[in-house]
Amino acid sequence: SGPRNARADHAVDRGHAQAIFVTGYVISIDETMGKDICRAGWLWQRSVAMDHPYSWFYLASHALAGDFAKCRFDVARADIEKYAANFEKYAATTDVEAEEARASAATLKAALAKK
Repeated sequence: SGPRNARADHAVDRGHAQAIFVTGYVISIDETMGKDICRAGWLWQRSVAMDHPYSWFYLASHALAGDFAKCRFDVARADIEKYAANFEKYAATTDVEAEEARASAATLKAALAKK
């Protein structure tokens, strides 16, 4: 694993769903943070358990893409479907970045239909 951020680690350790999600997101894309999709997925699983909506989206999307194939966990098809449905409901009712959420939900639904 790469460099750690003490403030982010503290927020994650305290169990803040948004901090857990964002930390996972950053380490899923940022080489300077020690890009690690398995750690990101593990963090998203934690924030999914707290009903964090974008964690549903990212965990399901990366699972469908096969990005967790080398990780020590698996995301079951039934869970992917549940996360996609949860995110679609969230996207239909949110006022926060509503257009982006609905577009993301549609993309996830289409990817799920192809698999």
